Amino acid sequence: DKINRILKRLGHATVDALPPPEPAVPRPGLAEVTAPPLLNTTVLLVLATFAHMMTFYFFIKWIPKVVVDMGFPPAEAGGVLVWANVGGAIGSLVISLLTTKVGVRALTMGAMVCGAAAIAAFGQNITDLKTLSLVAAIASFFTNGAIAGLYAVIAQSYPARLRAGATGLVIGVGRAGAATGPVAAGLLFAAGWGLSPVAITLAGGTLLAAVALAFVRYRENSLA
Repeated sequence: DKINRILKRLGHATVDALPPPEPAVPRPGLAEVTAPPLLNTTVLLVLATFAHMMTFYFFIKWIPKVVVDMGFPPAEAGGVLVWANVGGAIGSLVISLLTTKVGVRALTMGAMVCGAAAIAAFGQNITDLKTLSLVAAIASFFTNGAIAGLYAVIAQSYPARLRAGATGLVIGVGRAGAATGPVAAGLLFAAGWGLSPVAITLAGGTLLAAVALAFVRYRENSLA
């Protein structure tokens, strides 16, 4: 009766009976994300996120210490970190804008390769503060920009009904690399490694992330 009164006010015909209820649709669970056919996608994306975060946070967290160890005052070391953060902010914005023109996965992989090269270059006995600041800004431009692209790749690699949960799972597990990178660098330095081999080794994390993305079964904007 209540429904018919509303239908009359809306100018529609009344009904004699309610339609049968629709069958219940099971809510998507994370079990689907970690089982075939999505298991490979999830493993590769977790690996890519972990490896890239490891490289990025090694670089950002160790910049002040590295520059001070080169003989520069702490205030000047802080300036290099400022430029790195400026480069990262610009990189995130530029990469985000470029995704409207270029495929986001290819763009992210390219940024990762360039970022890894710049981080490796940062460790190659640069003694000029301006050059250090420039290289730090370039490295952060690409690596932080790649993070923005990586998040988009993760979201677009899953069906719409699983997208939110899968993105949270991949990023949540993968971000353990943010803690691993600085610790791994500290262990290598403590073992007697110099800046150059440490930078090259940990820059390899971002290269590994780019390789992992190349093997992801990519859906890009699929609503399936």
